[in-house]
Amino acid sequence: MESISTDGKNLAEALRSNPAYEHLNDPDFFVDYPVMHSPLALPGMARAVEYLDAVIAARETILLVGDRDVDGVTSTALLQRFLDQRTGPEHDLVETLVSSEGDDYGLAGSFLDRIIESRANLIVLMDMGSAHLSEIQMLLDAGKKVIVLDHHVISDPDAVPGCAFINPRLLPYCESLEHRGKIATAGLVYKLLIAFALAHTNLWNRLEILVSEDGTYVLYRTGAFLHSSRDPSSSIIPEQLRNHMPDVLPGEQAQLLACIGEALNKVAADLKAADAGPSLALNGLEKIEPEYCMVQESELVDADRMKSGPWIESEEGRLRAGQYLFSAAVMQRPRLLEFMVEHSDLAAIGLVTDMVPLLGENRVVARLGMRLNNLLGTVIPEPEFRPGLGSLYSALRIDRSDWSGRDFGWKIGPVLNAAGRMGETELALDLLCSSDQEAAGTLAKKLVRLNEKRKDRTKYNQSILEELLQNNPEKASAPLIVCYDERLEPGVSGILASRLMERYRRPVVYMNPDGERIRGSVRSLGGLNALSILEGVSQHLLQYGGHPEAAGFSLERESLEPLQQALLKHMDVLLETTGWKGEEHSVREGLVVDLPLYGLNARLYEQMESLEPFGPGNPEPIFRISNTAITEVKFMSGGLHAQITFQGNRNVRGILWNRGGLIHSLIQQTMLNLDIAEAKGTYSGLNIPVQWIMGTLEADAFRGGKKRSKFQFVIQDLDSPLFAAEGEGNQKAMAPADGEVDQSDAKAISQADVGAKTPALNTSAGA
Repeated sequence: MESISTDGKNLAEALRSNPAYEHLNDPDFFVDYPVMHSPLALPGMARAVEYLDAVIAARETILLVGDRDVDGVTSTALLQRFLDQRTGPEHDLVETLVSSEGDDYGLAGSFLDRIIESRANLIVLMDMGSAHLSEIQMLLDAGKKVIVLDHHVISDPDAVPGCAFINPRLLPYCESLEHRGKIATAGLVYKLLIAFALAHTNLWNRLEILVSEDGTYVLYRTGAFLHSSRDPSSSIIPEQLRNHMPDVLPGEQAQLLACIGEALNKVAADLKAADAGPSLALNGLEKIEPEYCMVQESELVDADRMKSGPWIESEEGRLRAGQYLFSAAVMQRPRLLEFMVEHSDLAAIGLVTDMVPLLGENRVVARLGMRLNNLLGTVIPEPEFRPGLGSLYSALRIDRSDWSGRDFGWKIGPVLNAAGRMGETELALDLLCSSDQEAAGTLAKKLVRLNEKRKDRTKYNQSILEELLQNNPEKASAPLIVCYDERLEPGVSGILASRLMERYRRPVVYMNPDGERIRGSVRSLGGLNALSILEGVSQHLLQYGGHPEAAGFSLERESLEPLQQALLKHMDVLLETTGWKGEEHSVREGLVVDLPLYGLNARLYEQMESLEPFGPGNPEPIFRISNTAITEVKFMSGGLHAQITFQGNRNVRGILWNRGGLIHSLIQQTMLNLDIAEAKGTYSGLNIPVQWIMGTLEADAFRGGKKRSKFQFVIQDLDSPLFAAEGEGNQKAMAPADGEVDQSDAKAISQADVGAKTPALNTSAGA
């Protein structure tokens, strides 16, 4: 990892000089206003709102179908609570079906049969569907209306069925977005709710004309980009608009509006005469009764903002201007802003835990949901968390006044994921949808206990993997690590595949038996597409799908041996055609920040809070202190953990989780005259040399957290000359950064891993 040096007084300024943090130069990064892309920019959104409106009015049944992971469960819960509020839960019009361990991958088998046989008139598929277009057509042929909310790779973008298909990958300017179209499904559901709210205001019909001094203009629908006269031939502008919109507008407002109105009437006529495709692309533009709003370019932003980044001369700038228009519309309607905050809590969990880029609108929604936005409590009142979430936070002992993205990734996400992995997805869904505080408390405790069982399963299966790789070392040295063992259990494949990838810096295919079939997970890194690994062996698979970084699949048992051979051969082809070399790619983003010891202070901690939440696209910096010494150690939990004081600043608390044995061995070397049989109690007056020590900052729960401005330095890695004296290398304890990795497990490194000289699995004491 790269490194920079700073005294820590202005962390953001120091970071933004590095390419990994160039996003800090974005003038909107630290803005509290909801600078987001309009939900009306997403193809299929208007049709989805139309479907929801129709079934609610007719009191028809809706079936919400979600995947078993955190994104799927939070998406389902978010939409269920919203619809229950509008239909009345007592009428039983909203049904849910969430996949669980043992179900076929995606829309297949008995899971698909249950959907087709349901009594629902409207099916809403969440976090699934993009790889199952023919199955969606089966639902349409069965007389169902279908809404798809998904962000996975679409198997054939030219063959999307005629339904409300919402996937950001269909946006013609997807790659120009700050998150490259990577929005977790919970974020898409959140956008659907906002669109539904817009449909019941005059904002649904608003057409905004952003006019420049030279008469050129850009046309938006409540912030959703439609047309630019500066670049009328742009491929991202729908053909109907290119055919009819004028190049330059007349000077007088009345003539201007008449000119636009005439052009749009022609566009609407074209759309009404066309099939469903263009209607989806323009989100029902032909059905609205437009209300025009003319905005002068100079009134939208000042001259300094135009100069500080791309502006409407470029595609990126035109999209950014649309975000400003949408934000301005929201800020003028406090009730709409309150609505957005109220429903952002579950969306934030889905976004942070699904490891999408935490930039732009993803970051905006995450900060709203984490209640980190300074608008809350000033512009609008800060809402309460829903009972299920509040109970879960209490059960996990999370202080909501001082949490971070780490709490979502290491605590909340793993617990919600555990339900699906252990075959009880409904438990997580019931908790998130609960409106009764007492019932929610009981469900939260059950879910935490279930996660403990999942940890036991993880440890057991990890031991099997270690044995497998030890007995077959050629597997660990292959360019693609392929693992299967009859003893492996379902439910933890994503965790263990991620750990293997983290350890060996190679793509991993992990498989386990699952009833009569075999299921698997793929994890990849460094730009090598996980789906491309499966596409080359698809003839051996029943189903597959996912992201470029993570994918899943299933196969018949008799296909196992041919698949394993085909995977290795196909990997050789990929290496030859792409030139990819795993060792050259880091699993983690981020930067090492060299600091003097005095730089670890409350001011630095407060600066870190302003950068939250951390994740892909906004990696958490790792702080490194060099040439110091350990002067005091206090062991906790029978020696499992250690609190450490460093020479030079006794006010900085260092904490080493799950590796107390490492510090105990160092104490033994420096206090040879003492018989230290066990690591316990407090050892003062030490002078253990440390060449460098790396870690992150977090609230110190033992001393009151942010309420008392206390923090602690969480040690992830250290090096001492005493390691060399023993012939041992320093042992890294960095947490993996993969999308599916259970970070509460990854964070903990057991004492057994200390001193290992060859790559081995991260045997977590806390797994």
